[in-house]
Amino acid sequence: MTLEQALVEHFKERNLSAATVRNYQYHMDNYLARLRRRSVADITCSR
Repeated sequence: MTLEQALVEHFKERNLSAATVRNYQYHMDNYLARLRRRSVADITCSR
């Protein structure tokens, strides 16, 4: 499952306000774009 897929699933499972969904999407688009298509299992801390 990619990070983007995980976020979509999170949206489906939770009753989030429209503002929260926009905020999460903003962060995905602006800060996590490099990771959005990467498998969640492959995302690690880099030092």
